[in-house]
Amino acid sequence: MADLSNWNIAVDFTGEEAAALALGIDPSKPGYTSSVVKPLITRMQFSYQKKIDFQLHDPDLEVEDSSLHNWTDDFDASHMLISVEHQKMLDAFGWDEVGPYSSWIANARLSSFNRQRFSREELTRWFNAIGYKSLYSFDCSYLVPKTADPIKWPWGNHQTKALEHLAEAAQKFWSTYDPSDPYSAPKNETVVRWLTTEREVSEVMAKSIASMLRPDNLPTGPRKRK
Repeated sequence: MADLSNWNIAVDFTGEEAAALALGIDPSKPGYTSSVVKPLITRMQFSYQKKIDFQLHDPDLEVEDSSLHNWTDDFDASHMLISVEHQKMLDAFGWDEVGPYSSWIANARLSSFNRQRFSREELTRWFNAIGYKSLYSFDCSYLVPKTADPIKWPWGNHQTKALEHLAEAAQKFWSTYDPSDPYSAPKNETVVRWLTTEREVSEVMAKSIASMLRPDNLPTGPRKRK
């Protein structure tokens, strides 16, 4: 299978791109032959058209209730394929007889399969629904930003109560410190007071923590705000 990692940044795909990727073919590479993926494209187009036909026939029926769809020749409703644009039109306007949605869906040029793009979520769902094992993962879960790992101190995962007090004081009093503005630095007595009253740290330890957190080059004495 070709290296398809360059497609991982894509948010959605044309039908031809999706079919090629599902077969492990990079559609952006020279020598790509659409004939190889034609059967899968045909299946996608058929499933997309079934969704269009469903909306044109009776948009008030629930898609999930496939038992009601005699007109679909017992086609499994979960096998229908909806494009990004179709979903947007449906969400924005809903069904009406003369509105933008009905105009779009009835316009063979605008709603044609070749003009559509399909989201990762929909492709993942559709391939699972029809039981087709795609060689390329359209699963978009890796696109969801991961929760940042907690900031680790230089000593790694090692932790003590004193280090916790140090970390909390650093976050509370020094995270907004601007080296160009000495006035933004907290006073040592302010840090000591907070540690002794809010975190019940001894005065000796509180003074040590306040001293450790104070920048080495911070001037002493009265400060003036810029």
